Amino acid sequence: NKGLLEIERWAIVAGRVTRQGAFVMFEIGSDQGQKAREIFSNTENFERIEVVKDLSGRDRFIRCYKG
Repeated sequence: NKGLLEIERWAIVAGRVTRQGAFVMFEIGSDQGQKAREIFSNTENFERIEVVKDLSGRDRFIRCYKG
């Protein structure tokens, strides 16, 4: 899935450029929440990772905090 490949790339870059105490947030596909969470978690760069739902209750964003 091309979208997940882009998420993997951004997870690596975000881990490098995000400062302590900041967060990054990316839009994801409604069926990508769990996989996106795993991708960001596997980088071991973020302390807290949340999948945020849109107004219809579908996964829409991933928000990752750097501790």
